Amino acid sequence: MGYAGPTYREFYSVYLDLDLDGEFTTDEVVFTADSIQAAPVTGMVIVPASAPVGSTRLRVAMKYGSALPNGCTVYSFGETEDYCVNLVISPSGISEAANAPSVRVFPQPASEQVHFQLANAAAAELVALDATGRQIFAQRFTGGSITLPVGGFAPGLYAYHINRPGAVSARGVFLVVH
Repeated sequence: MGYAGPTYREFYSVYLDLDLDGEFTTDEVVFTADSIQAAPVTGMVIVPASAPVGSTRLRVAMKYGSALPNGCTVYSFGETEDYCVNLVISPSGISEAANAPSVRVFPQPASEQVHFQLANAAAAELVALDATGRQIFAQRFTGGSITLPVGGFAPGLYAYHINRPGAVSARGVFLVVH
């Protein structure tokens, strides 16, 4: 982040929606900075070890003049940007296991239903997320398949992940059109 014009005192806050409630509270701040310079602000985002694995939202806010009291504050001068992020356990940044299960998702795009077929679905759960990273569906696999009714979903791109005990073993997206 940065500003190419005259320097102003700008306060930066980065929030990570750790409890997946769509709100950005003071206990979800993962980075802050205070700057009176024209150069970009850099730093490191610290993700707590207790953060849930999977998709969530990250909010970056820059406000003129004073720090933000929380990530949902309305202000006159500044900028707020939201990002979908995927938190993984792997310290190498590789989120897919080499032996990740094969998942078949069809039809693509879907209008009424999306079918998920998984070979060896023992102890597996499907979790679907909307564009904000909120969980909108969760169900355990029975018989290796799940049918997700999407007729009531808004058109758009949705994410899914397959959870096995202690890890996310597969992930992807599906498109809903009406």
